[in-house]
Amino acid sequence: MIHMSPSTRDHFAKEYDQYGDLFERIGPTEAECSSVAQIEAENGWNDLPTTSFRPCTAYFDRLNMRALEFRFHSGRVVEKLKEGISHVIRAKKFKIVRESWVTDSIK
Repeated sequence: MIHMSPSTRDHFAKEYDQYGDLFERIGPTEAECSSVAQIEAENGWNDLPTTSFRPCTAYFDRLNMRALEFRFHSGRVVEKLKEGISHVIRAKKFKIVRESWVTDSIK
């Protein structure tokens, strides 16, 4: 509202957040809703093409169109390599070796 009385302004300040939302008034049953994956499974939507990467977390060496496609298909993209990543997607091919490769190569 552009023009309002002080009492109306106080009322809105108590009821709504700065964006005009009523999130504080949501009851615990609505606030504790299921995850998207659970909702999809309950409704038989978990085999949709847009859920194919739901269980995957990937690191992309550069964010590009592939990363956006991955996200669109429900994959999670992280900005740093860290524990728990299921896939590392790189633009260039490279070799992945075990730590023992260094010692074995020296021998």
